[in-house]
Amino acid sequence: MKTGFIILNIAFGAIFGLVGFLLTLFYSDPSQSFSMVIFLFYLGLFLALAGFLTLVGFLWRSRRQKNPNQQYILKISFRQGSMLSLLLVSVLVLQSLKIFYWWTALIIFLMIVLIEIYFSKKAD
Repeated sequence: MKTGFIILNIAFGAIFGLVGFLLTLFYSDPSQSFSMVIFLFYLGLFLALAGFLTLVGFLWRSRRQKNPNQQYILKISFRQGSMLSLLLVSVLVLQSLKIFYWWTALIIFLMIVLIEIYFSKKAD
């Protein structure tokens, strides 16, 4: 597939995630809602963050390199954007469940760093 088509789909996914996140934010009460509404809230937040961070990472890497391999840059940006979004959303979930401590965030962060190191070494 063409890179432009993939980027356009990521942008639309991020917009739909943002719309879903905002709809659940403004039209639901977290204290009186079901667990499905809370799940959709975090899912919309994850999709919006992952899409936005992927696009920002792709644009930043594309501008820094003179002859970029667009597919490779998009793959790296998507992986890192998704993992950073997973980190942020998991920290928010832990905070909402009142089981967030600095060492739990550190463990999640170290797991994501190790996954990134594994995929970076595998790609080389």
